[in-house]
Amino acid sequence: MKNLILLSLFVFVSLAGCTSSNEENNLGFEAIESSNLKKEFIFDEVIDYDLIDADIKIRGANITFRGKNIINSKIQIKNDGSFTFDNEEITIKGNLFQMNANGLICFTDKNITLKTDYETITHKSEWCYHKADLPVTMIFFKSSKQGNNIQLKWATATEENSDFFEVQRSFDMINWETIDRVKAAGNSNTRKDYSFLDDKIPEVSRVVYHRLKQVDLDGASMFYGPVAVKMGSTEEEVTIYPNPVAFGKNLKVVSTYDHMKVRIFDVSGRTYYNETILSNLTSIPMNYGKGVLFVEVQNGAVKTTKKIIVH
Repeated sequence: MKNLILLSLFVFVSLAGCTSSNEENNLGFEAIESSNLKKEFIFDEVIDYDLIDADIKIRGANITFRGKNIINSKIQIKNDGSFTFDNEEITIKGNLFQMNANGLICFTDKNITLKTDYETITHKSEWCYHKADLPVTMIFFKSSKQGNNIQLKWATATEENSDFFEVQRSFDMINWETIDRVKAAGNSNTRKDYSFLDDKIPEVSRVVYHRLKQVDLDGASMFYGPVAVKMGSTEEEVTIYPNPVAFGKNLKVVSTYDHMKVRIFDVSGRTYYNETILSNLTSIPMNYGKGVLFVEVQNGAVKTTKKIIVH
């Protein structure tokens, strides 16, 4: 359970048509303002409001969070600082938590339920977690289309008491099927490279997701991923869906790149989201407003822009 909670915090998804000159009509967008908090905490403090599009740094302070939502936010915990969840139900989506070796993520004893991008977790006891609680240090995990198959590759920098990796497949990121196991290194302080070919994929023309369930020798486990590949005959390098997307729901971006820069903006050029994603898949909560937006996906000099509708 410890490892599953850490993963959910640290893990970092109808096709959209490209825009053309004759589509430059009815491009209005009604923005909904967010808290957009940018702050460095050096003293203990209680946050009793939601964090949306926030960028906060915690340096040696103990921060207690009593809001209900943390959306599209970056939280850095440094210099023996801590971030404590203290509400019975908290939704955390599209966030990046970073902490150094002395940072802590903590939970009070309120039987807390965390609703993350991919999991719902209930934590029933008062406890704190260090970065060192992660049993495997993952360097990368990626997938690529190989004809009608999907090649998975991943590498670890260190492993401690790791038993095996369970490879799982899904078509909706809700229902997951275990398709095989790959033996892990056990204990290692050197880089280990792994690969797996999923050659039993049903004939589909949609996005196929994979994730890894890493299991320790003591039965504890955590998840890595998901990663995604768009199957079928399409040659598109970027897939964005659903489109239209409902306000508050996740917009998914899947590409053929190992990493990508994703920007979301309106017809006036105002930017609502601008992040570098170190994988080929991201899931972005659409909490910016309703109307027409543009999603720009860039990898090096290659740039793709598509129009989406939020309703």
